[in-house]
Formats: sequence, C-alpha cells, structure tokens
Amino acid sequence: MSLKILYPDSTIIAEESNINDASLVLKTVHFSNSILFLGDCELSAEKILLNFSRQLDADIVKVGHHGSKTSSKKELVVDSSADIAVVSVGEGNKFNHPNMDIMNRWRSSGTSVFRTDRHGAVTIVSEENGFWVYTVAEFSQ
Repeated sequence: MSLKILYPDSTIIAEESNINDASLVLKTVHFSNSILFLGDCELSAEKILLNFSRQLDADIVKVGHHGSKTSSKKELVVDSSADIAVVSVGEGNKFNHPNMDIMNRWRSSGTSVFRTDRHGAVTIVSEENGFWVYTVAEFSQ
C-alpha cells in the first residue's frame, strides 16, 4: 500500500484564508485500487490540484467539502475518472449539502455516488482482484 500527500504544502497553509482549502488531500493505492481523499477542499484548492491532473486519477473519490456547490470542479471530476464517489454528509444539515448540481456532475461522468445521509456508513474493501463497496443501508433492509 502507498499513501501520497498531494496537497497542501507549507506555503499554501500560511497563505490560505479559507481553512477548508488548507485541507489535506491524500491518494492511497492498494494493489491496483486507488482512492483520492479530497478532505474539505473547495474550488480554489481544486484549481491548484488540477496542476497534478495525472495524480488525480482514482477508482474512488471521497468528494470534497461534503459535495457543496463550492466543490467538484468539472475538470477535477473528469480528471479523477472515478468509478465511485463517496460524500460524507449529515442528513438534513443546515447547509443543504450536498448540492444536487454537483451530485449530477459526478453521476453524469459515469460515477456511482454513495452518500452517508442516504446510505449510512460506506465501507470499501480493497483486494488484489478489485474493490467492493458495502453500505449500512444494504444491511438494514
């Protein structure tokens, strides 16, 4: 397994006024399965990340900033080419996250979207011959 920190560096943290855009972005690879963790990144951090577009390619993406309208630039969605997107979001939250346009952006790119407000906990199992996604919703029916 490998874990790479893609963002931020110390200069960005010192200069960043939006704490969300100083969020840690990680990419992990286990066997041939890759996951991109976007933390709470919003559009200005994503713009910087697009400079590393080859490293954004991932099987699974933990969507940035709870799928808000200030996340998931079209270019980032395309560059990630993810099969699965996971959105960590509270049910009925006061911010109305996730944004439906952003969810549709992920879906229209061919990505299956799992949301913790609808699916409960999302578990991803990575093995040599692929990965599997399980949700609490599947087990509670």
